[in-house]
Amino acid sequence: MLTLEQTTQAVRDGLASGNDPDVADLFLLDAERALHQGRFRETVLFCWSTIDSVFNRRYGALVDAALLDEWGEARDFFKGLDFKLRNKMSAGMHLVANRSLFREPGDFWQRLSASYSKRNAIIHRGENASEDEATQAVAVARHIVRIMREV
Repeated sequence: MLTLEQTTQAVRDGLASGNDPDVADLFLLDAERALHQGRFRETVLFCWSTIDSVFNRRYGALVDAALLDEWGEARDFFKGLDFKLRNKMSAGMHLVANRSLFREPGDFWQRLSASYSKRNAIIHRGENASEDEATQAVAVARHIVRIMREV
């Protein structure tokens, strides 16, 4: 898992080289700051912006590589909205990268699902988040960023 210091250094290195830092790194730093300031709802939302960004970009590239010679509409289905996010994170990832987030050790899938449900509750029902939920969202986001950078 990436540490706060590693993420901060990656952003600094990007800025020093004249390159814009990766969106995932920026959102993770924003999430950490929001967490430390007690803005737990924002923390969860920053984390899920991170997850959406890094997961979908890498997953799309993996699908394109794995299904390069397949019918374009079939490739688009695996990347589209009809094939839901958790389907992509589980069976989709298993098929295109031989690594399913559902099969991650421990209770990762349960923590990811709980965090995803909290994200939806915040967005769709205006709910708040607790410090524990925000902390869990940061851990889930960092884990997904690490996995997607590995595959």
